[in-house]
Amino acid sequence: MWISCLLFCVGLAFGGPVFSEASVPGDSKHRIAGADELSELRNQWPQWRGPLASGVAPNARPPVTWSETENVRWKVDLPGQGHSTPVIWGEHLFLTLAVPVGDAFEPVRAEAAGAHDNAEVSRRYAFKAAAIRRSDGATAWSRTVRTEIPWQGRHLSGSFASPSPVTDGEVLVAPFGSQGIYGLSLDGEVLWERDFGVMQIKHAHGEGGSPALYGDTVVLAWDHEGPSFLVALDRKTGVDRWRIQREQGTSWSTPIVIDTDGRGSGKATVVVAGTDQLRGHDLATGRELWHVGGLSANVVASPVAVGSRVYAGSSYEHQVFFGVETEGAQGDLTGTEHVLWSRSRGTPYVPSPLLYDGVLYFHNHYQGVLTRVDAAEGHERPGPMRLPGIRNVYGSPVAADGRVYVTDLHGTTVVLSHSDEPEVLARNQLDDSFSASAVLAGRDLYLRGHSFLYALAEPTAGPSPMPAFQLIHERLSHMRDVALFKAQNGLAVEDKEREKVVLEKAKQSASAAGLDPESVASFYRMQIEAAKAIQSRYLADWASRPEALAEPAKDLNAEIRPALIRIGDELVAALADFSEAGGCFRSSFLTLFLETITVEHLTEDEERLLFESMSGINLSLSPTRCGSAG
Repeated sequence: MWISCLLFCVGLAFGGPVFSEASVPGDSKHRIAGADELSELRNQWPQWRGPLASGVAPNARPPVTWSETENVRWKVDLPGQGHSTPVIWGEHLFLTLAVPVGDAFEPVRAEAAGAHDNAEVSRRYAFKAAAIRRSDGATAWSRTVRTEIPWQGRHLSGSFASPSPVTDGEVLVAPFGSQGIYGLSLDGEVLWERDFGVMQIKHAHGEGGSPALYGDTVVLAWDHEGPSFLVALDRKTGVDRWRIQREQGTSWSTPIVIDTDGRGSGKATVVVAGTDQLRGHDLATGRELWHVGGLSANVVASPVAVGSRVYAGSSYEHQVFFGVETEGAQGDLTGTEHVLWSRSRGTPYVPSPLLYDGVLYFHNHYQGVLTRVDAAEGHERPGPMRLPGIRNVYGSPVAADGRVYVTDLHGTTVVLSHSDEPEVLARNQLDDSFSASAVLAGRDLYLRGHSFLYALAEPTAGPSPMPAFQLIHERLSHMRDVALFKAQNGLAVEDKEREKVVLEKAKQSASAAGLDPESVASFYRMQIEAAKAIQSRYLADWASRPEALAEPAKDLNAEIRPALIRIGDELVAALADFSEAGGCFRSSFLTLFLETITVEHLTEDEERLLFESMSGINLSLSPTRCGSAG
């Protein structure tokens, strides 16, 4: 069956996300997203506004300073165009691209009313989704989902791959507007596709709104100059769940989903900003629950939320930003006590707001002036700040570890302290232009530029254990497939004979690699115990849901075990490389290990035992070289 992590949302340098901070009240346990899954989510960046759809990465520790020669872990060329913000799940970063193919032809001029500042269409494009390895920037896979001539142009500053993807760790939803929306596996297999026709974008300025992914529902706002609608799709099949018509013109904002009663309660609300109106819709049926007037046309910035409070703004024809209490809301909320506060200056156009610890940060239009506002009362503290060296900004601000990051179109990033009187901590410069928002995960900050993709991080002292950690995560992630095969074929979780084979193979590989065989065998015994625990929990889960077992299982002998053998060999080699380079699994690596090993049905206590057993691995010629993990 699909064991769904059932979380999350969207993205794009212009649009907004879906899984909001409203859905994550602290670290409480939810019916669908339990404590383990919630902890895992906080280490990912599943949408362009992060795990809380607020711009915040609660567990990340990104660098403060960087340049083309400092703290660049890797930098890779990106083919074609794309301003979409990447998303992260596990060891991969996923992004969309529009790559020109074939010969150029006579440019096709935009025919939309009021068209100006347009880039003409003169090539066919291959529309692609791709997975990039976080460890080294190499492309794990690249999938072309469609090749065609875009029917309409774009703004000079835009791209044909501006909507951002979103993932829940099982399905990657890759949107390309008029070129379709696609559901893919995390291995790049196309699971479904939908084509809603062409969008008639105002002034032919290009498409940008992204889908929201929440549970098993994908929500997409199709707002343009033609018939507009809000549609919900089934995550697994792409089939409509519901569709409602909208009296809206073009907007580039992306929905968010709030659920203050706990995820999956049936009371989740889709919140979407569009021309004049911020609206709340029942996620289950699409029925409109409430609306607030006052937004401008051409809404780009997406709303953010905490609990039942939603914040939204725009600044195309007029400036407005307001906070709305949605608890008990029904009908037209305009001018009622549900509108907590409102302001008409310094409001955002392109970048979406950042919501960090009860404080809102947002740009004046898309300029280098940032306003800091108390979300509860709407009071400025300390007021507008002109950011040094920051000019036009399309990417949205992000935050982690007590810092706020703002990146402009010209390659400059200013880092501010998250404090009542923010201080400039650093001003960093790269040789690229950035429309996508920054992405934060672990120690890394990723920036997707017009030409390059950067992974920025402060170097660690000595060799890195990360390759070994990632292989352990990959190995244990296969236990779901093992459990499914065993369940469908009446096999027991425990297989003593197979365990003996695995342990003997581990010792042989260890000896050949120069590691102490017994220390490696002890570590593999702990992995075996963890693997059995994961399998048992899957079986217990499926016992109450027998329909889960209808999913086709991978063959244990033909598919799963060869993969496990390969990973096992690579893991021993990675452990040997780490040890030979002088590395030891000290306690300082425990946090990184816990952030990397995010396998469903594996407890933190079991992860700690795994780390402890791994810390005892030594070179065969120096069995006490590292000592304990302390």
